[in-house]
Amino acid sequence: MISTPPDSPHPENKTDPVILQQHIDAVETRFLLYIPNDLVYFEDHFPSHPMLPGVVQIQWVTDLAKQLPLPDTFLENFSTITKLKFMRLIAPEVQLTLQLIISPSGKSLSFRYFDDAGDYSSGHLGFR
Repeated sequence: MISTPPDSPHPENKTDPVILQQHIDAVETRFLLYIPNDLVYFEDHFPSHPMLPGVVQIQWVTDLAKQLPLPDTFLENFSTITKLKFMRLIAPEVQLTLQLIISPSGKSLSFRYFDDAGDYSSGHLGFR
């Protein structure tokens, strides 16, 4: 689970982004994230051109979704990923926003990683 002490510039476990700001409400949530260059994912993916793996981006979505006002079993009932798109590579030392939106039915969660230049990735997680 992503957690960063407020006075810490980097996550302790070197697997999570730094949460610079967060805004959580009942429908839409935004996290301003900083991606440090010393995350373990950059060591082997790829040494000459490090980039954040897509599977890690999905993991961060599910980790941060645990902070949303959802039923306790919501994430346990994960069933599908749809409309998954990776438009730009997330490199080290990037600051970006992760937006999470709960559908009106409460059966899906949309996510989008973006900055002022555009989207990095987006998709929908479906739940039973």
